[in-house]
Order: sequence, then C-alpha cells, then structure tokens
Amino acid sequence: MENNDKIVGNRTNYEFCYEISAEAGLAYDPATGKDATAWVKYSTDLPHLTEEEYKTLHEESILHDISYNTGIQSEHLRPISVEEYYEHNDPEEGDD
Repeated sequence: MENNDKIVGNRTNYEFCYEISAEAGLAYDPATGKDATAWVKYSTDLPHLTEEEYKTLHEESILHDISYNTGIQSEHLRPISVEEYYEHNDPEEGDD
C-alpha cells in the first residue's frame, strides 16, 4: 500500500492523493495564463484497511466524494501515490 499510514489506537491515518487535470479548470499557470494540473491530498483516520480496501476507497469511493464535494468531474481526477503527490508539492510547506 503506497501510503504514509500512521497508527493511532485501533485506527490508521490514511492519505489519498489525486492529480486534477488541467481540463478541470481548477488551476492556471501564471506564466502562460493557461489551465494547469493541480494535486490534492485527503487524509482521514480509518480502521485498518487491507490493500484491496485501500485501493477501492482510493479509486472509487473517495474519488467520487471529492468529485461531488468540489464539482470536479471524476474523469478529471486520477488517483496517485503519496510519493507522486510530493513530487509536485513541497512537504515543508504544509498542506493548508
């Protein structure tokens, strides 16, 4: 499971990361003025998950929740690993 899970009691903090395509129109490149790719990380505490449960949540349930809550069409969201998320986002800057 590609996750930075942290165990707290009988629950684990899971991180679910997604790439948001430029076609979603969420971000833009100020240098070009064109739409740009963006990334989002969603963290939540859950009972321990198997790899299959994590994959199902990542690729289906949470993806659809993010789509519904943001109004971004699900086809513009691509599940990615935590490592890929941090290739595009500086962990020192925080997640706010």
